Amino acid sequence: MFSMRKFILIFIIFVFSFSGCMSFEKLKIGSMRAYKSVNYFKDDELASKIGRVLVLPVKNISGIEFDEAGVYNSLFLALLHKKYFEVLKYQSFPENMISELQNSFKPEASNSMSNILKVFGEKYKIDAILFSEISVYKSYKPLVLGYKHFLYSTNSGQVAWSVDDVFDMGDKNVNALSKNWYFKKYEEDRNPSMKSDIMEISMNNFVEFSFSVLLETWQKKQK
Repeated sequence: MFSMRKFILIFIIFVFSFSGCMSFEKLKIGSMRAYKSVNYFKDDELASKIGRVLVLPVKNISGIEFDEAGVYNSLFLALLHKKYFEVLKYQSFPENMISELQNSFKPEASNSMSNILKVFGEKYKIDAILFSEISVYKSYKPLVLGYKHFLYSTNSGQVAWSVDDVFDMGDKNVNALSKNWYFKKYEEDRNPSMKSDIMEISMNNFVEFSFSVLLETWQKKQK
């Protein structure tokens, strides 16, 4: 006969299994609802004409020392992965010309840059040049990354796409989105609650996550 003890045991297992599923679904739904708006501008007409982009070194204006080359590589790889346009590293061009481009960068006075951009674009068949800056870099909890970039059309000398925002792990939406991103990329089949602290301490992962979100604005239509 089916004993009462066996019945109770099966009932307990069933209850715990069901509770576990509910807990996972609740966490998953909560992550999906998280939202981070990004400050950006995009000239859709100029953007449609861009095929080859030179990615200049990331400028550090944060006042904090960090691995600038590592951040640059993360940005370049993110752009490479997105496949919005062909991207080229600055190391492939003469150092003096890269310095001239960097020294000409004045977002508040883009007209003074136009001639330099045009000459460089025509000479190397580059449609646009990406100038990037790190304004905030906090590698201890809560992690914070402030980033901005300006993508200039070499033909017009005008900004085709710009981004200026801060990602702060102290913000619950950024926190949830970053963890959801990590497990989607690395451990999609696992419950995110099992290793919820990974994105709290890894600045490299946080930088990669931030770029993945910031660069998505290229696909949006400017309202």
